[in-house]
Amino acid sequence: MNTTKLAICTLVGTIFLFLTDYLWFVLLMGGGGTGDAGPAMQWMILGYLLLALTFCMVYAKGVESGSATQQGLKFGILAGIMVYVSTNLMWLSFADMSPCIGEELGINVMDTIKNSLYYVVQMGILGIVVAHLSGLSAGDGVLRGETGGTKDRPGPEPPPPKGTEG
Repeated sequence: MNTTKLAICTLVGTIFLFLTDYLWFVLLMGGGGTGDAGPAMQWMILGYLLLALTFCMVYAKGVESGSATQQGLKFGILAGIMVYVSTNLMWLSFADMSPCIGEELGINVMDTIKNSLYYVVQMGILGIVVAHLSGLSAGDGVLRGETGGTKDRPGPEPPPPKGTEG
């Protein structure tokens, strides 16, 4: 993925993450918080930028053959499980070990399940968006060597057919 496409994917991904989290946590789940988000907003934006950037970079490294929608969805779901479901389950274990932490942070099993499902769906959609914006799909996978590379990075020559070695 060239620098321009990476920048576009990162910017669109950051905006998508920010807006979907706002929609989910503030509007749908009713958790607007009570404090002023202003002083900490730069850390939230930096976090969204970092997540979107690394998501786009890793996607570009491991695209497999298939349509952009299929590959983006599959990658996003796996990323959501790896990052969010595992983290949510760890936070749930902390809440069980120390009930005061669970009460203070509002961690419970049902919210953990809802948030985990939300993040898997969110990351799946982000994967589809990144796949279409990046233009990488349908056999551009360079890690798996399924096609031998991409237009930008040609892969190695295929091995000679069996029985023709000299």
